[in-house]
Amino acid sequence: GCLFPPAAGETCLALLRGLNREVIEKYLSIEYIDLSSPRLVVMRTGGEMEIKIDATDLPRELQRLVVLAPRISGRARSVDLRYANVPVVFKD
Repeated sequence: GCLFPPAAGETCLALLRGLNREVIEKYLSIEYIDLSSPRLVVMRTGGEMEIKIDATDLPRELQRLVVLAPRISGRARSVDLRYANVPVVFKD
């Protein structure tokens, strides 16, 4: 597929490798990744959940997502892992 912006190639590759390594697909089906900001990654799942992570610290953010994923899968509308106290908006 196409990657925009092209300069985000390394970040995209690191993110995809991290998602694969952490076996995120066991809990979340990531269908969309937005890398248009150099400090922010926005992902959307098949269930329309929006996940925001800090692009400058992908390993830490992915570890946090792994811990949180079983609790939010299918239940959350949005989660923002950039903050110490993770804001989660639930569907209910």
